[in-house]
Amino acid sequence: MSHIFEVKGLSKRFGGVQAVHNFNAYVDEGEIVGIIGPNGAGKTTILNLISNIYTPDEGQVILDGKDISNLRRWDIAAAGVARTFQNIRLFDSLSAIENVMTILATTGDHKDEHLRQKAADLMDEFGWTDGKDIDVRGLPYGKKRKLELIRAMALKPKFLMLDEPAAGLNPSEIKQLIAYIDRINKVHNIPIILIEHRLEVVMSLCKRVYVVSFGETIAEGPTEEIWKNPVVVAAYLGEEAEDVTN
Repeated sequence: MSHIFEVKGLSKRFGGVQAVHNFNAYVDEGEIVGIIGPNGAGKTTILNLISNIYTPDEGQVILDGKDISNLRRWDIAAAGVARTFQNIRLFDSLSAIENVMTILATTGDHKDEHLRQKAADLMDEFGWTDGKDIDVRGLPYGKKRKLELIRAMALKPKFLMLDEPAAGLNPSEIKQLIAYIDRINKVHNIPIILIEHRLEVVMSLCKRVYVVSFGETIAEGPTEEIWKNPVVVAAYLGEEAEDVTN
């Protein structure tokens, strides 16, 4: 069976530390798949290997049946793999709309008036109501998270990776985030890998999850079944998971 996105045998060692070992995963059309586990488990390293921020020691990354493992990171983005980061990476010296325009400019159109209109349309689609020329430095944290997601969509991705998008958000902002991600998946038909510690986000969005610890996959399967796995609950999710499943 051919998958939209697949990684095979992904491994990375930093000195004497095996950060990721033989990680295998796939995402099919229309899916949102989660990667969960404790801090330091290797989750973000997996995304960095996929993006070629780190060069894998072993393994393949396959998008639409094509091996993109050896592409440069900007070519991977151009091939259709977009992502957000744990630490927000906006251009603080630019306005909100200019941040989106900068990403749109990488897709080929360099006329300012075209970029501004496309950026405005994309921001409107995601309900940006705070003024498009607002200084990014003055934005609340939740709005910065939202803008980063809009910028990822500006790349017109075939596949999207989200690294703890709910980090630092309040309950109201988390509900909005879930709606945004669901819209991206359903309306734009973009498959997604999601790293997230907020279990309500994972439960709401992910059909399947991979659980990693110390670079190893310790469990995988349908989301509701993973919560019932005693190894996962006891060792990696603890009381919070029990509260979610009760």
